[in-house]
Amino acid sequence: MKRSKIQGRVPNNPFAQALSVVAGLLVVAAAFFLGLVFLAIFLGLFAIAGIAIAARVWWIKRKLGRQGVATPGRRDDTVVLEGEYVVIERPTEESESEDRQ
Repeated sequence: MKRSKIQGRVPNNPFAQALSVVAGLLVVAAAFFLGLVFLAIFLGLFAIAGIAIAARVWWIKRKLGRQGVATPGRRDDTVVLEGEYVVIERPTEESESEDRQ
């Protein structure tokens, strides 16, 4: 079986060596920039989704505020109950025994 000359051998020609180094650098640079493009696309989609979710939450809070429903973070969401009360104390065992005597 004959082995190919290209398989796993470094060329002896300095021009071919320089050409292979330049080609390798171009492949690495292309992979790097392709990765950057995919990262930019992913971050852009993530930002758009975040803005859409934030807008939806704001819209729901706005609608609830118009209906008078208290939402967290608003100043007027406190409820004040007014009225009178009487404190009733339960008799303890000591006071019951004193009352019976």
